[in-house]
Amino acid sequence: MTSSKLRSLTPLLLLVLGLLLHGLWAWSIPVPVDWDPAYYREVAGNIAAGEGAVTHAGLLWGLAELGLPQAADLHWSPVPSRVLVPGLWLWPAHGDQLTTVILAALWGPLAWVLSRTLRPDQPRAALWAGLMAASGLGAARFLSTPDSIAIAGVLGGCIFLALLKERWVLSALLLAIFALCRGEGFLLSGILALVLLFHRKWGPALLVGCAGPAAWGLWQLRSWHFGGQAWLTLRQQVAVQLDYGAWVRGEPGVALVGERALFVLEALPGAAFAVLLASAIFLIPLALLRERGQVPAVQSLWLGLALLPIAVLVLAPAVAASGSVFRSLAVFLPMLAALAGQGLERAASWGAERRGYPKSFVVALALVGVACISVGVGWGTLQAKPSKPVICPEGPGPYLASDPLSLSDRCGVEAHLLPQGVNPEELRIYLDKYPVGGAWLRSGDGLGLNQEQGAALLGWRADPQGTLRPE
Repeated sequence: MTSSKLRSLTPLLLLVLGLLLHGLWAWSIPVPVDWDPAYYREVAGNIAAGEGAVTHAGLLWGLAELGLPQAADLHWSPVPSRVLVPGLWLWPAHGDQLTTVILAALWGPLAWVLSRTLRPDQPRAALWAGLMAASGLGAARFLSTPDSIAIAGVLGGCIFLALLKERWVLSALLLAIFALCRGEGFLLSGILALVLLFHRKWGPALLVGCAGPAAWGLWQLRSWHFGGQAWLTLRQQVAVQLDYGAWVRGEPGVALVGERALFVLEALPGAAFAVLLASAIFLIPLALLRERGQVPAVQSLWLGLALLPIAVLVLAPAVAASGSVFRSLAVFLPMLAALAGQGLERAASWGAERRGYPKSFVVALALVGVACISVGVGWGTLQAKPSKPVICPEGPGPYLASDPLSLSDRCGVEAHLLPQGVNPEELRIYLDKYPVGGAWLRSGDGLGLNQEQGAALLGWRADPQGTLRPE
């Protein structure tokens, strides 16, 4: 086979590699271990079953008065669940994972195409970029669960590709979709618009800059329509935590930006921090080695990497910012890998010219490092968050639960969250207004109560199946 024919098969080979890698990681996650993928799966399953975009899991006390089932996506964004629906139609048990594996596997070919678009004369650099993106780096195992990460990376790669080709309408459309993929996704429109304004591209800047906020705003109006006053109250409660005027005035009792940053650094899970460290800090030095050629898409990448994590930290409540920051990084990774592949090729040339190292040695060393990061972080998250079996309670719901999403999705019953730190008097008022049949407190996921705590709070006792019931 000639080198040109082999080169034309490179995107397909990268896709197959990605399918194998992420398929293996997905095999280790029979049940979602985080709330985001569990929620997206639950909503997608309800759509696939013909129930519509609803959820049977009450996760936010402020929306309890809406009852169950309630309109989906009053808190989470809609795109990640919608892309899972075809897979669940075809394979109800694991079609969501299959869809996510396919999306994650597209990162490699996307990075290859981005690199070839930037520098058509560097086919080897495109291969290195594709291999790095296909591995998933530190996001490997996160990519293989139906979260927003895989789809965000695909959308990000397509957005930057459209910018490189100056397809402004397509860029705006993709930015609108991304704004409905991540809660803070609309911010990317403003970041890209700033760069286009710098280049005096007034029309494209207006189109790109308005796309994300317009889509996000329309979805907020939709949520207001379905959630009404309960949804507005919930948004107001979040706004209280984000009182910018109080920050400026330095009023006591309000977390300042610096304090929120420290909170996130302290609360950020080790695995999430590893994703940031491995995916961004590993790729950025390589990307900086590439030859200068700061086209708007490249400038947008650097500005986005600098601003988006900061913006997320400021916009999101501190307790949510840690997860948002590392998930938001995904939109940049295929493009960052494309630049890093070119930097790696240049580093290999420098090593050969100045030190006499074989080019293959420098490249192999970097790719071994990529493989170690991908496997190491993936294995670490597997050990830190093993999947737990779901044992369904007997009897009809709704239930109070420490993991209402698993209960709703796997057992087909309605469930409300019983959070830690809830006031017993408030809980009794809630139970008088919204009766439940029992409490299912077996997940041990750290987000709710265990049976002993729940029994003490509720004054209930466990039945023979271990479910707490009223005395």
